[in-house]
Amino acid sequence: MLGYHNGILKGDVLLTDGEIVGFWEMEEDDDTSHFTPEGETSPTLCAPSSWMLQDVIADHLNLYRAS
Repeated sequence: MLGYHNGILKGDVLLTDGEIVGFWEMEEDDDTSHFTPEGETSPTLCAPSSWMLQDVIADHLNLYRAS
């Protein structure tokens, strides 16, 4: 998730190979973060923090593998 450490609190969401899978943005009045998939115009996922949003996105994209 680009844009977190530079204070912008929004940016592209990339896979490890650099593929852009969407865009994320944090609300200014609280920490709720939203994810909009590439090609969509409205957010489809949200979480109470950007860190939790990473997990929600990974689950949604089936990126976690069973250990």
